[in-house]
Parts: sequence; structure tokens; C-alpha cells
Amino acid sequence: MPNLIVISGAPAAGKTTLARALRDALGCPLLAKDDFKELLFEELGFSDRAHSKKLSAAAYAIMFATAKELAQANQSCILEGNFRWHERQADFASLAAVPGLRVLQVFITADADELARRFEARAVQRHPGHVDAASAAEIIRELRESPARSLPLAGELIEFRSDVVSPAGTDALIAQVRAWASSPSPEGRGPG
Repeated sequence: MPNLIVISGAPAAGKTTLARALRDALGCPLLAKDDFKELLFEELGFSDRAHSKKLSAAAYAIMFATAKELAQANQSCILEGNFRWHERQADFASLAAVPGLRVLQVFITADADELARRFEARAVQRHPGHVDAASAAEIIRELRESPARSLPLAGELIEFRSDVVSPAGTDALIAQVRAWASSPSPEGRGPG
């Protein structure tokens, strides 16, 4: 029975770092939206915010198609991204239709000021195709005015605050996810 671990949360919450730690601990493939998007930047080029959004949509399409293929082959995986429910609801519904798929969402959050600080700091480190500098004001305003919420997915939910990340906190999260992944699925319960 395949497991789908969804890492969700606001930009700069620490999703990628924790998703990679989970990948390494669990031995599951990690499908991260920005990894796909950066491959598209390298193949198709990059320019402005509109182009970046277009490649985000393409990256999500590739990510969800790959996740569905893995799940249909009875292979667990981790999905990581800044999922906007109104944009990705149909993608998640398509995955939920895979028989026997178990879903765990790890929602990562932090204080809005900390998220804004991290976003500004990482803008100079990320691939220029993300055009973080051009979108910084919009994203920081969104972080402060519309805090990210967990997705309304059927399945289990773990909330993780990343205001201060410590090895002990990361290890505890990994242990929680590992326990979920190794537990038997309750009878008659699917991802809805």
C-alpha cells in the first residue's frame, strides 16, 4: 500500500530542508516543485514573473503526474511545494483516486516576520528564474496578511513549527513520520 507524504506550508517555512531530511530517513523519492521548476528554467530559459508562474504550473503538472504513476506502481513518495488549494485541488483529487493510497500531510509554519526574513535572505541564493526580488513585496505581504493553512486533505496531519529548527526537533518529526509510515492502515479507511 503506497504512502503519500505531502509537505506543505508557506514560502521559506523550511519545507525543502525537512522534505530532504525525510527523503534521506525514509528512502522515498522526493518530488519537489522547485526542483522540477529549476530543470525547466535550464531547458526553457527564464525571464519575468509571468514566465516563472507558467513554469510553476508546468512543474506542478509534472510532479503530480509522476506521483500518480509512482502510487499506481505501489511506490510511496514525498511531495513538497507551496500548494495553493484552489489551484491544486483537482491534482490532489486525482491522486486520492489511487486505490489504497495513504496520505500524511506535514504542514510547516513559522512566525510571519521570520518567514519574511527568510524569504528575503534566500532570494539572493535561489535560481534567478524564481524572480524572488521582483515578487518579494507581494509574497511578504501575503505572508503577513494571509498566513498559510494546512490543506484540507483526507488523511493524517502533523503540524511543525520551524521558527527555530533544531536537530532534536527535526529528529522528532522524522520519528513521527516514520511511525506513521510503518503503521498499518486502519481497515476501511482510505484517503477519501
